[in-house]
Parts: sequence; structure tokens; C-alpha cells
Amino acid sequence: MLISVTDEELFKQFPENNPQLKRYDHLEARERAGIELAKKEYYPDLTFGIEDIVTGPAVIPNTANSGKDVIIASVTINIPFWWERR
Repeated sequence: MLISVTDEELFKQFPENNPQLKRYDHLEARERAGIELAKKEYYPDLTFGIEDIVTGPAVIPNTANSGKDVIIASVTINIPFWWERR
């Protein structure tokens, strides 16, 4: 079998066409992303929410606000206090 590619050309193509090396590149990227995510645990978490409650028709029509739907807004802040744990 004759190969028309030189050794230098093969070595240049090797990193591009080797699936095992690509796998290691992806694993490295995953670990770097995990490190960056772990660094962000020192920041507070903010959560915003909106919820609605459908009450349906009024049970007692003469009562104020009976049968009106309710909208609830919420804000949650988680502050990391245990720095040593991280």
C-alpha cells in the first residue's frame, strides 16, 4: 500500500482527526466551566417570581373583592454566609 502523504502532513492532521484528542478537549472545557461555576457560588442568588391564583366566580357576590383573581410577586435573595465551606 502506497501512501502519498508525508509524515509531517500526517502529524498536522492528527490532532484534527483524532476523536480521542477531541474528547479530551471537551473534557477540559467541561472542567474549566465547572471551575468558573464554582467561583460564582460566592455571589448571592436572586430569584424573582410572579404567580397568579384563579379564584373563579364569586361565592358571595356582596363581599368586596370576592371572585377577583390574585397576582403575587416574590423576590428571594440567598446570601452565602459560610465562606469556609467553599
